[in-house]
Amino acid sequence: MIDLGARLDDADVRALLAHAVGPGPNGVERACGRYRDEPAWRLFGWERDGELAGVAGLELPAPGVATLRHNAVHEALRGRGFGRAMLNDLIEQFALRTLTADTDADAVGFYRRCGFTVESLGELYPGVERFRCRWQAPDAPTCAR
Repeated sequence: MIDLGARLDDADVRALLAHAVGPGPNGVERACGRYRDEPAWRLFGWERDGELAGVAGLELPAPGVATLRHNAVHEALRGRGFGRAMLNDLIEQFALRTLTADTDADAVGFYRRCGFTVESLGELYPGVERFRCRWQAPDAPTCAR
């Protein structure tokens, strides 16, 4: 895992990040601006055979708590456990007790397979249902609903 804070203008970083920011103009620019300007936002990368293979961006508001803001794996490596390994690295590196991510229907299965609970947020954009995914460490305290 490498910190990409100093590489936000690199073409390979931006290309992978583009897969995670979703549709809309200037999405990569906005995301890079947050990683550049906001101390709680951090972008990390993973390499394979000397090439950038995946990126994950976290917002770290408090110790043990994070929101996964962006997550992308190079297309050639998808479905091979690389994304799960990235999440596990982040959980271990930051001693996370709770990790949340908002996503679309295409990625919900990935998060479920990684042990996240999933709840629908409804149709936040016309024709697009969004989901909140939440992972909690097995021995983390929970609140009864």
